[in-house]
Amino acid sequence: MSGPVRVEPTSPMTKSNLGTDSPRKMANATIPDLSRQRFKQNSGNIIYLILISGLKLLERYGMSEVGMALSNPYRPLEGRLVGRVGVPLPGVSARIAEFKDNVMETMVDVTGDMPDLQISLDKLGLTGSPSIKEFDNDWKVNETKLIDSDVCEGELLLKGPAVFTRYWNRAPSAFSSDFTSDGWFRTGDMASFSQGTFKIMGRTSVDIIKTGGYKVSALQVESALLEHPDISDVAVLGIPDQHYGEIVSAVVALKEGRSLTLRELKDEAGKRLAPYQLPKTMVIVDQMPRNAMGKLDKKLIRQQFGEKLVFKQ
Repeated sequence: MSGPVRVEPTSPMTKSNLGTDSPRKMANATIPDLSRQRFKQNSGNIIYLILISGLKLLERYGMSEVGMALSNPYRPLEGRLVGRVGVPLPGVSARIAEFKDNVMETMVDVTGDMPDLQISLDKLGLTGSPSIKEFDNDWKVNETKLIDSDVCEGELLLKGPAVFTRYWNRAPSAFSSDFTSDGWFRTGDMASFSQGTFKIMGRTSVDIIKTGGYKVSALQVESALLEHPDISDVAVLGIPDQHYGEIVSAVVALKEGRSLTLRELKDEAGKRLAPYQLPKTMVIVDQMPRNAMGKLDKKLIRQQFGEKLVFKQ
């Protein structure tokens, strides 16, 4: 899952509204497309923040097993790429790989130098010398396979001194599925690497939909559907289908007093998505089930609405 998102106030108006000059942690889930210049608040506890009034999102990726692993730069602000989680933090290595019949095929490795842990007055900003650049690490990128000329896609693997060794109360095993034979931790997240940075596509188990020979990121589809002016919340699921393998389906919560048909949804979303990414079925609900963390509870959503999303030709 994506790590906390820090929001840094950069204008007097924003600081006044926030009531503090310090960065804030605002979300702990993957954030939809941030191209809209407005706030969007869902029915849960997560607030999706868009670049507005000088705010700059710092998108990162981390999980309990590894701590914070990937990040956009804290400085300069212009170095933060919307919708991407940056590069490995110092001391962390990241890999994108495909697994076929339990055989790993490495597609790209990105490795940063170990952090310099020496403390000096210059680094603390206590001397008159210019401050040292933040995030000026050099990364070694080893691309072994490219897809679509410039993009690598696959499961995200991590390695580094902060990565855990095993789960609590689980005996060590040389054949653990949590790690590869050469010591890489399998995060279970799908990611892509392009333009020198990583992008999280979703969990391999619930957020990657295999439909008609294509792999569709549910998060990308959700992001596009949230652009619709009548939609307040949405969950995209892969529903089993005998012809397509899975179909893209949408569970939608509407704003008060609004209505929406599947055709209207597809017409609007088709401006941002390829035809194979468009939902084939849709169900409208009053409220979207979320867990205690405010995240979409897709397991419960599937249990409650899965039968209504079956594609009937």
